[in-house]
Amino acid sequence: MKVAIVLGGAIDINGELSQYVKNRCALAVFEDQKYDNYIASSRYSLNIPPKLDKNHYIIYENRKISDHLKILGVPSDKIILESSSTDTIGSALFCRIYMQTLFLDKSHHFEISLITSQFHMQRAHEIFSWAFSLKPCVLKFKLQPKPAIDVGIKKERLQH
Repeated sequence: MKVAIVLGGAIDINGELSQYVKNRCALAVFEDQKYDNYIASSRYSLNIPPKLDKNHYIIYENRKISDHLKILGVPSDKIILESSSTDTIGSALFCRIYMQTLFLDKSHHFEISLITSQFHMQRAHEIFSWAFSLKPCVLKFKLQPKPAIDVGIKKERLQH
């Protein structure tokens, strides 16, 4: 089974996905490989205050990622929303839990493409490799880093 995990990163002051997260979505959809499922991961980032909608509810990054994936042609039934994480470690752990829970009866071997920005890839790849190798290890996986271009990332975010 082929799964793309698209990590969140930020929502702008207007409540829209940042350009660099849109770049991640585009990479997931327009690369040569096609995926059985897409996991949109992140409630919001603890690094920046969450953005609120007009009713003062938190805007979840993964819902914005899902909306953008749909605009790019991904069917709704192929998108899974991981809504528990607020950082990369949480994304890794919750994505593993979701995959074990949702897919265990379908496949025991996964090709996972981890999609994030270039500036974040080394750290994210190390964290996901660690999380997916924790015991007991019921999933067999091949984790492939897929860095999206860093266009649109503010200097402050890169420094963080």
